[in-house]
Amino acid sequence: MLNLYYLASSGLQTGQQALIVTGNNLANATNPNYSRQNIILGATGGRMTSSGYFGNGVRVEGVVRAFDEYTNERVRGTDTLLRASEAHYAKMSALDLEFGRTYNGIDAKLNSLFNALKDISKQPTDGNYRSSAFTALKELTSRFNKLSDELIHQEQKNNQDIRESVNNINQLTGQLANLNREILNRQSVDGSGAFDLLDRRDALLQALSQQTGIATQIDGRTGAVDVTLSNGHMLVNGDQASALEVTTDDSNPGRQRVAYRNVDNIIIPLDDRTLDKGRLGGLLAFRNQDLPEIGNRLNELALYLSDRFNEVNSQGYDLNSDQGGDIFSYRLPRAIANRNNTGKAELSVAGINTDAEAGTVAKPQDYTLRFEGGQWRVTRTADGSEVA
Repeated sequence: MLNLYYLASSGLQTGQQALIVTGNNLANATNPNYSRQNIILGATGGRMTSSGYFGNGVRVEGVVRAFDEYTNERVRGTDTLLRASEAHYAKMSALDLEFGRTYNGIDAKLNSLFNALKDISKQPTDGNYRSSAFTALKELTSRFNKLSDELIHQEQKNNQDIRESVNNINQLTGQLANLNREILNRQSVDGSGAFDLLDRRDALLQALSQQTGIATQIDGRTGAVDVTLSNGHMLVNGDQASALEVTTDDSNPGRQRVAYRNVDNIIIPLDDRTLDKGRLGGLLAFRNQDLPEIGNRLNELALYLSDRFNEVNSQGYDLNSDQGGDIFSYRLPRAIANRNNTGKAELSVAGINTDAEAGTVAKPQDYTLRFEGGQWRVTRTADGSEVA
């Protein structure tokens, strides 16, 4: 009778505990940051009698999270690439809306200008035709300027988004460091698994991976996590967090650069190419690749058109029989000094050649001029290759 009592009692107790675990799972069914929990049951042993072996019932050996770090890491790795693509796509879509206007684009303005010039060619002295041509020239100029202003606006907005992403990263790493401290404290107090804290840890890691590429090292005993950037710089080490910062690029005061502040409080500028994942990676790719390329192509087109119109107009005469002058004017490229320069040398751009036959056509690229080893070196800023 006594054995039957223990069998029934253990069965009821474990059944009740199993229902608690199941109920907790059901209650968190819509919680995206919850990991399902499983109850582990085991036999309580038994005794050998002359009639054979008789068990003493069932017992709860533990509760575990339905958790696979390898799977979570793969999901984070995929998500961080997706977030980079989404950020990049959003930025390019905004530009496409402005540059893709068919009714008010550069091609439409050029067609209007050429039609107006065609009318002038029939009656060069007609005031109405001349006025229409000047209006078309102004509209074309206005369109170029508007697109240039839009690129500047997009760069400024992108810089704000970069700062926001860096701030988000710092907030998340700070929360992870604090959470590591809580996990370690929970473990030291009662030695039990802090499942709620571990769920919060995974949610924070997921959010962090959406901002930038990370690598993680989880302590299998405590559940605390160390986090590094893809390039190896430590972001979270136990209950200590390191910060990213947005600084000014030494070689371009108008350009922002992401840097890492280490434990010795030293700021280390990061190579943007190592920050190619997450939302931050998409924003940097847009700033470093697409904006310069689009801006250079726009400037190249404007430069070529203005020079050719000026050249043709200078070959004719106005109504007063005076030789024609320039129709368009434009600003020359800027030469920006590195703020760490110690010498007194200055650089300026005096002119641009757009004559393809001369073999020295201006190319839409950024160049860096350095004085090294007693001589000047000119390299392409994008890839560092030397210009002959």
